[in-house]
Amino acid sequence: MLGYLAVCVGSFLPFQTTCYLNGHQFMQGELQRQGISFRTQDNAFVWVADPNALQAAADRLTAKVIRKQLDYWTLVVGPKFSKKERTQIQLRRDYSINQVEYCRNFIFKRHFPIHKIFERSCDLGLFRLTADKVALVFGWRITKKVRGKLQSALEKLDHRHHVLRAYSKSAFVRMYEKFSTFLRIEVCSNRLKDFGLNKGLDNLKTVRKALAGVTDRFTAFEAQALHTEVDFPLLQRLALPIPLGGRRKSEVEEARSQNPVARSLQLQVRSARLYAALHDDRRAERLLQGSSRRQL
Repeated sequence: MLGYLAVCVGSFLPFQTTCYLNGHQFMQGELQRQGISFRTQDNAFVWVADPNALQAAADRLTAKVIRKQLDYWTLVVGPKFSKKERTQIQLRRDYSINQVEYCRNFIFKRHFPIHKIFERSCDLGLFRLTADKVALVFGWRITKKVRGKLQSALEKLDHRHHVLRAYSKSAFVRMYEKFSTFLRIEVCSNRLKDFGLNKGLDNLKTVRKALAGVTDRFTAFEAQALHTEVDFPLLQRLALPIPLGGRRKSEVEEARSQNPVARSLQLQVRSARLYAALHDDRRAERLLQGSSRRQL
């Protein structure tokens, strides 16, 4: 069983039929049939007793399984033809993939780091996801014949969470947090020809492999962007409060009250913070250290 399936049948020739299905429903049915415990949140598996069985269930969603169910339901809800009519016009059913989505979920044991990681990933993604990086994620070269757009954007949806998107040709990859439980990286393609793939249903395995490569490269880009030392602790340490009697003061306030020269240093700190927010944090650190030596 494929799980929930929506079928829309055209009322005129060639009676085009559009089917929508979700692979998560198929995987849930496979695990239930084997008696394996699992827990889901929306359409994501957040826990499973046997991860290998979950992967095996995903691998069993093949073109043959999908075709069998589609043949059945298109026969039930589709137009009916007599045996003579089928012989005269040589009826057959061909299935193709018009839109496909492939996702990768990152499950966290604790909730608190998810939002911070996502926020920082959005900041770095908007700044570093340039056209050449987006093309590298999708695995193609930038030429004059490239159609569509190559850009990244941060969108806020109606249900109050942000989505980081990177567009390329007729496909896009997006990242968002869900229920403060997991991060999801999802790639969607509306034209498999952009990947050099045939859209026939029999090529489902090749399509899955190509889209999995996109999520792998996007994940590697985010991991490399987060693994930096741009958030050096110097300015953060200066902003932390220190106990002073019954009141807590930051080191900047303490230095300003004790040393008049520190007032100029405080202005340099603010300038360095603004420079770090707009440009490069390492250059801001050198600017701050240079100004400190000159003042002291």
